Amino acid sequence: MAQVTGSHLICRALKLEGVKNIFGLAGDHILPLLDVMSDQDFRIIDTRHEQAAVHMADAWARLTEQPGVCMYTTPGFANAIPGLTNALHTEAPILSIAGSADMHDLGRGAQQEIDQIHMAAPVTKGSFLVDNVKRIPEFIARAMRLAFSGRRGPVHLTIPIDIQEQSVEENDVVFIERDGYRPIAPQLTDSERVRKAIALLHRAERPLLIAGTAAGYTLSCESLQHFVETTKMPLVTEEQSRGIVGDDHPYVFGYFERGLNRAAAKVRDADVVVLFGRKQDFTIGFCRPPHIAANAKIIQIDPSPLEIGRNRGVDVGIVGDVTSIVDQLNNEAANHQWKELPWIEELRARSRGPSRVGGEIDSAHGADARALRAQDAHIDSQARRLSDLRRRRFLPFRPLLFTGAEAETLVERVEFGYARFLVALGARRESRLS
Repeated sequence: MAQVTGSHLICRALKLEGVKNIFGLAGDHILPLLDVMSDQDFRIIDTRHEQAAVHMADAWARLTEQPGVCMYTTPGFANAIPGLTNALHTEAPILSIAGSADMHDLGRGAQQEIDQIHMAAPVTKGSFLVDNVKRIPEFIARAMRLAFSGRRGPVHLTIPIDIQEQSVEENDVVFIERDGYRPIAPQLTDSERVRKAIALLHRAERPLLIAGTAAGYTLSCESLQHFVETTKMPLVTEEQSRGIVGDDHPYVFGYFERGLNRAAAKVRDADVVVLFGRKQDFTIGFCRPPHIAANAKIIQIDPSPLEIGRNRGVDVGIVGDVTSIVDQLNNEAANHQWKELPWIEELRARSRGPSRVGGEIDSAHGADARALRAQDAHIDSQARRLSDLRRRRFLPFRPLLFTGAEAETLVERVEFGYARFLVALGARRESRLS
């Protein structure tokens, strides 16, 4: 029987997930793994900093729906923590792998020893020490399942160097195909909840649909766009869902930012609010009055049961894959007649006016403010264009479709602040990944 090392097992487990790109920074404690990877058909993208490696994996995962894998050695792992924190908030399905000193030396003052597991735990969905070479496929399967289940996010594995180097009989190791541990069948809900949601919407006079990050997990936009067009209801989008239905659609009213988008600010007047993969967080006032009216009805659809009614009880709560649930809503909506409500024209009128703070900014800062506004409009149009390319599935076949200049136009909003950052993959020179 053939002998294989832990590094070979890692490579095989990653290949079962379709992983080809590894983002990382080389170091002593991952050299055995890198050596094996270099002899196989992995593309190793070497970065200059561990945080950059995580950001690149983050961008790759969210733009392609494939797992992003980043890898680094022991002391450099500390540099990855900010990137993992960001990935947790952007909900990127990332596998973080770090090497360490030998298992038998951990806790004794081993070389460059730090407590990786507890460092990663607060900023990931799970953090585990791989302590048995035969269980490598099991740990990677668990990490991938966790990264993609419910609300997506990063998972960390520490794999000591002796585990990477240890040899075992290949027949003693059990591998499971991806469909066996991470089912990809649609997550549906019962028909009664669907009927109740549609009934509430059919009676609504001032409905507002808000699509958040979890609505944008898929590269497809057809389901949500069909729902909007069938029901003739207004939609605002944010974060990962930006671009799944373009802002040029007659029933789409831009970015959900109540301070700058006058149409989004009207959420306080809505009588039915639908949260498509949208959290009840601080950016919507935790869904409490007066941010959402006390007598408003709330329908919340989310892949995580922990988010349903988190800060305010809902009238209809549905747990499942957002796109699949929207398909169910479409089927039920087809049984009703829908008309465009006067509320739509009210929102259009609001959208045509200046933002709440726009006039004050222009008065105070004159030409500088107008120039900045023009730049922001250009950035927003480019971001929508790139999102449209993502929806059309160009990226899975050509990762470097964007030039560095184009990638720099993407704007990403994270839950703990606002940042413009370079989408790392697009900014890399094409020769690095070709």
